[in-house]
Formats: sequence, structure tokens, C-alpha cells
Amino acid sequence: MKYYECPSCEKTYSVKEFREDRFCRKCGKYLQERLKKEPFEEIWDRILSYEGTKFHLINGEAFTYEITGNILHPSRTKWNIPKSHIMRSYNIVPFSGPGVISKEIMGPSYVWAILHDVRISLGEW
Repeated sequence: MKYYECPSCEKTYSVKEFREDRFCRKCGKYLQERLKKEPFEEIWDRILSYEGTKFHLINGEAFTYEITGNILHPSRTKWNIPKSHIMRSYNIVPFSGPGVISKEIMGPSYVWAILHDVRISLGEW
């Protein structure tokens, strides 16, 4: 869900308020768009609900995944991706591609594909 925030005083404004006046009413700075994210557990629940369904990597290749406990197992690789890696990636969503997280987490292409799929993001990012 979008909202707008003053970069100086951090006062927040709704989309409607932004459309009325794009500047902070308190200090006059131009407002910046922000994304209010759902709690990660809601995202994880959606990821769990799509276990076994087809997703696509950035290059178009299809894959599915299974989840055992807190580990995601993509079908096209031997990578075992911990839930904690998906959570860390979710904290920086949206990001342009797997390269942004490639040094931070296991299976970045799979994590990017899952988090940026509209069934998981619900079009919010």
C-alpha cells in the first residue's frame, strides 16, 4: 500500500493528501513515495499456499518449489533457501533483479521470482 512521507520531518500523508498538495504541510519539503508492507508472515503464508505451482525466473524458465519446515526447495536447483533469506529479501522489495541480492542470500533468482510474482506481491510492488 502506498503512502507518502516527508524526507525531512518524516510526517506521513495518504495518496489523497499527496494529490492535493505534493509538499509537506509542516516543513514544505517535496514528499517521497513509500510502500507500506504487509508483515512478512502474511507473505510467507502466500508462499506456502503456492507450493507446487509454477513460477518463472527472470529469464522465463519455469520452476516449482516445495517447503519443508522453514526451508524452500526449488525444483531446478539443489539450493535450499532458508525462510530467513526470503525475509531479508522481502525487506528490500522491490528490487530490479536477482543481482541486487546475489551476495546476500542463497538462490537469488528463485527468491526474486517468487517475491515479484503478482500472486505473492498482489501487485503492491
